[in-house]
Amino acid sequence: MLMVHGGVMKSRGADRLSLLASYVAALVHDFEHSGVNNDFLIKTSHDLAITYNLQSPLENHHLAASTRVFLQKQYQFLGVRHFSLCMPFMSPSVYLFESCTRC
Repeated sequence: MLMVHGGVMKSRGADRLSLLASYVAALVHDFEHSGVNNDFLIKTSHDLAITYNLQSPLENHHLAASTRVFLQKQYQFLGVRHFSLCMPFMSPSVYLFESCTRC
């Protein structure tokens, strides 16, 4: 929305990699969200909170679950090698796609 209506696309401020990063971030954002917040998961000792050591369980799950999808053959638009090399540059809260340009 911001890219189209905020003028980023018209000003040519976004290159192809930035556009790809925006699309992937939109897909991954809140993927498989359960409808509760991190605080609730931690206070109730939910499996996700325990799995991710009480550290941002939802964000960690969104990234892990979406990565599982992207690594399936039918969803590999970057290729496994490229995607796997870029994974260390991604964090649960910030997707650093500019680092992936060296992959």
